[in-house]
Amino acid sequence: MLSSDSDVIGVRVNVLMGYNARVTGLDVGTVANQVGNMCGLQVAIGNQAMYLGGIQVGLANQIGYLGPPAVEAHGQAVQPIAQAPDTGLQIGLLNSVGRMSPLSPDDTPKSFFSGIQIGIVNFADDVAGVQVGALANEANEVTGLQVSLLWNQARILRGVQIGLVNSTGNGLLRDSLGGVPIINAAF
Repeated sequence: MLSSDSDVIGVRVNVLMGYNARVTGLDVGTVANQVGNMCGLQVAIGNQAMYLGGIQVGLANQIGYLGPPAVEAHGQAVQPIAQAPDTGLQIGLLNSVGRMSPLSPDDTPKSFFSGIQIGIVNFADDVAGVQVGALANEANEVTGLQVSLLWNQARILRGVQIGLVNSTGNGLLRDSLGGVPIINAAF
């Protein structure tokens, strides 16, 4: 049994819930996996990582918030962990990166995600890549593509939105009617 501040390189398996500072490799659990820095594949009903370089597969996936701000000790000083872009793939019913999620408190740091989110509902602060949501996608800033059956929302869009209602502050047809049907784009 490792302490929660231990690093895991290889495979980490937990029955209900586990936490480690860093996991590099495979992280498998039943209910919840929590990791400070995750590099590899994380599989459970619920996955959380402060920083991700890899893949999360679960019913609910969260990047960017694990509770109180994460800190790392360096000698006598305690410094915040440096913010780096999260990269990878999230597959789940609910995928969330950063403070856009309704699950994240107001003091969650802003996150930058580069990759693909596939789910029923996807949230991200700033995303460079693709959001595919059965019902909805929501992001502060999107560089890439948002596709959903119902709703796409991006405050700033550099790319294309495809869905029943597409909302952005800078699209071809701005939100004068609350959203643009079928397709919207801004470059």
